[in-house]
Amino acid sequence: RKNNLKMGLIDLISKPTVLNGKSAPKDDKNEQINMVKLSGKINKTVLGMHAKYINDDGVDYPAIRSSDEFKELQDLVAQLWLVSLKDLGVSEDELKTFCLNLYNAMIIHGIIVKGPPKNAIQRTTLFKKTAYQIGEHTYSPDDIEHGILRSNVKQQFNQKDERSQTIVQKLDPRIHFALVCGAKSCPPVRVYTARNLERGLNLAARHFVRSPTNLLIDTNKHTVTLSMIFKWYGQDFGSNPKAILKRVYEFMDEDQQKACDDLLKDDQSITVLYAPYDWSSNFKE
Repeated sequence: RKNNLKMGLIDLISKPTVLNGKSAPKDDKNEQINMVKLSGKINKTVLGMHAKYINDDGVDYPAIRSSDEFKELQDLVAQLWLVSLKDLGVSEDELKTFCLNLYNAMIIHGIIVKGPPKNAIQRTTLFKKTAYQIGEHTYSPDDIEHGILRSNVKQQFNQKDERSQTIVQKLDPRIHFALVCGAKSCPPVRVYTARNLERGLNLAARHFVRSPTNLLIDTNKHTVTLSMIFKWYGQDFGSNPKAILKRVYEFMDEDQQKACDDLLKDDQSITVLYAPYDWSSNFKE
């Protein structure tokens, strides 16, 4: 355990581990890659991995490591060196789709290479020090989530950082139901397309919110038990518990909505509890 902790600390202070090679593919250095088409190919490959190696029991990382799909994924993400996000001029939905799929692919890729994180430091390393090279810049999962998808709300990129020029302009809290982290309490892996993004995010939101482990309303005790995601990212959903409930109301099932109506019609304050987050790996034994 001490060795794992020591290695985790070393990783945390070291440079990011770039997963998609050390340089652009030799034969294509001068070729401009279409991000949307590349994202579609990555989608297809991740979907193939999803069908074969990812299910409700978890992710079979060892099988992925030796699979043809993973080899194809490595070849595809190498082409990210040829993508320039600032020059693409894509729509918000296209950028959001690209980043959602890329984030999830990077997390899976990082765990395949490094193994499932065993402690908080290794989890932090996965989010902060695992990266893809995209054009001239390196992006970690944190850069994609907090910088691009969360509209740079945490100032992930400072004003002088060129990466701040390409971010999602309107923060969509449903992304938190779509981003995976390799843990059992995280949302399941899904693949998104720009054309079906709205439907896909609504489906992910309903799946997450309707689980009693993520949202449980007790009208007798006047309590709401929420996933820690609503605590960590509360500002993305609303400024108080009632605002959060109203924000996710449309994704609740009928019983949850009835309980929510009963809770909100009273003037009593709501006691919010947070369910323990299961950080154990979704590694499939």
